[in-house]
Amino acid sequence: MAAAIFPTGTEHAPEITRQLTTRFADEFGYAVDDLLLYRAAYAMAAPQPTRTKGTPGSA
Repeated sequence: MAAAIFPTGTEHAPEITRQLTTRFADEFGYAVDDLLLYRAAYAMAAPQPTRTKGTPGSA
């Protein structure tokens, strides 16, 4: 979701992400740690983009 509302590849992305996470936690009544755990679990479970053969890091 973050990539849809701000450029996640900038030097300010970690601070923007921290502010958004805190705001969502406050607004919806979640603990920040719960949202961080959810994000980590989603990142591990979600399909990752496949690399095209011949690009760095591809098999």
